[in-house]
Amino acid sequence: MAVDLERIRGIAERVVMSEGLALVDVELKGGRMNPVLRIFIDKATGVTHADCQLVSEQLSAILDVEDPFPGRYVLEVSSPGLD
Repeated sequence: MAVDLERIRGIAERVVMSEGLALVDVELKGGRMNPVLRIFIDKATGVTHADCQLVSEQLSAILDVEDPFPGRYVLEVSSPGLD
């Protein structure tokens, strides 16, 4: 079973937008043995650690239920940085 990155992007966008944030990017890195799902979020006043934690908790719960990602993975939520 392949990873449905567009489905994950849609789920992430719903979560992020519900919190008044913007979804910047969704990327999958690493190999089959250690995949990392990275979600980048932003907002006009800057992203806080609390924003990342909130999105991570909500997104993790939904991904666990909907299971669009086969197997184990690491979920990272962060801002895109200053650039």
